[in-house]
Amino acid sequence: MKMIPNSIDNSNDKLWGETTIFHQFKNLDRDYIVLHSLDIPNHIAHAQGEADFVVIAPGIGIIVLEVKGGAIKYKNGIFHYVKRGIKTSQAKNPFKQCEDNMFSIKKEFDEHFKHNKSYKNLLWSWGVIFPHTRFNVQGFEFEKWRVWDQDNMNQTIDRFLVGLAVNTKKDFPNKRAVKKEE
Repeated sequence: MKMIPNSIDNSNDKLWGETTIFHQFKNLDRDYIVLHSLDIPNHIAHAQGEADFVVIAPGIGIIVLEVKGGAIKYKNGIFHYVKRGIKTSQAKNPFKQCEDNMFSIKKEFDEHFKHNKSYKNLLWSWGVIFPHTRFNVQGFEFEKWRVWDQDNMNQTIDRFLVGLAVNTKKDFPNKRAVKKEE
């Protein structure tokens, strides 16, 4: 496992969820490259953005992850953080945020490697992690397979990555996994 950066400043309470997931990755014995807190200067939807995790996983693909730590609720189309049982600030839609991050990174990647045709069919996917809360929202606007929540925290995170790749490949069967030598 190669983590970039190789440590996380866990003194910031706002990164509680990201710290949890960072250590999940760090404890895996895989050939993954995991980028944490990747800045996205040329974002497709905003002046700039930031991806919590970008995972380059041989045999799987390139996966972009958004982590929402602590308690979060969804009601009437709006996400809210919850502190001590009380709704506080409105949160960005983590599904839209993660999808936009993935397409922003992919756009830069495709531009950088436009002359390398072998990269054209790499599998890209995205998912949202709620390490401290159960996300059981029903409805057509969220694909449950894109969610890894507190109920999954006793499993290794690579199980989630494989699930993302398998489900994405159903919609894009011509996409392929990243090879170790790439």
